[in-house]
Amino acid sequence: MKENNQLGHWKLWLKERENNGEGEEYIPVILHIGMEKTGSKAIQTWLAEERQSLAEMGWHVPQTLGAINHRQVSFLGYNKKRRDDGTQRRGIKTSNDLKKYQTEVFKRLRQEVKTATRCKKDAMIISTELATSRLTRVREIKRMIRSMQKAGCNPILVTLFRRDPVELLESRYSTAVLHEGWSQWNPPKAGSREANLFGDQIGLQKRWWSVIEKIESVDFDVYTYKAEVLIEGSSAASVACFMGCDKKMIKKAIEMKKNRPLPLLNLRALMIANMLERQKNKGIKSLGKYLRRLALKVMLGNLKYKVPVSVKLEYTQRYKNSKLENRTGWLIWSSWRTIDPFLH
Repeated sequence: MKENNQLGHWKLWLKERENNGEGEEYIPVILHIGMEKTGSKAIQTWLAEERQSLAEMGWHVPQTLGAINHRQVSFLGYNKKRRDDGTQRRGIKTSNDLKKYQTEVFKRLRQEVKTATRCKKDAMIISTELATSRLTRVREIKRMIRSMQKAGCNPILVTLFRRDPVELLESRYSTAVLHEGWSQWNPPKAGSREANLFGDQIGLQKRWWSVIEKIESVDFDVYTYKAEVLIEGSSAASVACFMGCDKKMIKKAIEMKKNRPLPLLNLRALMIANMLERQKNKGIKSLGKYLRRLALKVMLGNLKYKVPVSVKLEYTQRYKNSKLENRTGWLIWSSWRTIDPFLH
């Protein structure tokens, strides 16, 4: 992707939608929903570090919805029975607990809108890749977007980054071993719920579009890429380009390299640690915790994890509709502007 290929793409959307909001406390919002493993952490870190510079350009980056990842916004879509590691970490055990937390998040979002409008900002940027990995049902997506609109987010441009499913699942596997305690030798079987969540990207895209197309003042952009067509392989730099940033800010975004993959031997050590930590025996648990600390501290070589050929073939066949075409271009599907569409 050339630096000037989509320079100011989001600014153009703002110009197209500039008269769409009603009232003084409405602000256009770019809602970046991931997917996970498409450079989201780098994007979020860059947005946080450049918050002041972006504010001078007219962009408001919230601080109360999460220091870097605006993960709290995703909770607005949760149904009352939804429980996961996010609710667990926040001590949410009952439906009333969840409702109370959602009310708090809504108030924070509403206050961010008020702050942005009072400071006369052009738009607000919200980024949470958990929107795609946690909100897996149409009604959850609809609930989140409706809540955002009630808080004053209007209009909204939902933005989704996509990668080749085999590359994404390979990267996702490493993250799951590290953060979620996975202990299986390879990614989950193609066709399982966990695999479908990241492999069936066309299905995910259609699910979000089925909601967005029915809600007024909400648009949808999907950016599909191979790493070599990004600016220096950086999603953050590409976002800076969309925002119309100068070369200095784009260069800073290029330098944002987050979540580098752990070596293969470290991943295997973590898998063993995950299994040990699930045992009832305290001594075995302690051994697992020690092994985890060791695996995260000492880098055991440079060999990286690669999906075995048989597993790769399985994923390729199962998720062939989501596989990228043999093109080197940056593919954008947009509901508000026709740019080299790849899905109809």
